[in-house]
Amino acid sequence: MKKLTAGQVAILVALGAIFWFSAALIARSVGSFLVESPVLAFALAWPGLWASILLTRRVASLAASQVAGGTALATGVAALLDGIALTWFPALYGAHPFAASAWILWGAGAGLVVAVLISQREDWR
Repeated sequence: MKKLTAGQVAILVALGAIFWFSAALIARSVGSFLVESPVLAFALAWPGLWASILLTRRVASLAASQVAGGTALATGVAALLDGIALTWFPALYGAHPFAASAWILWGAGAGLVVAVLISQREDWR
């Protein structure tokens, strides 16, 4: 993997925070849906995950070999923020903080899978 530059690291940290906050606001808005239809909520997240990773690649100017590592860094930031928010600021997630956090955590894991698949697809070309 090509080493990430300091500028890329800064962009990835910022994107991780932005994506986490956006997901937290979405989860807050659809909290009841996350409780009543978690499988559908998880499935509906896939297009957003793909778009987020492709956007991250473009904004951070990641080479194919940097996609998985760069996504892991941004995802790590998001997961850290999710843990902090769930522990000390659960009201941020609305009426269903555990469902919201679970959806975000699932998105983090699924996003890493998507990043690896994207980087593998690039390697196949």
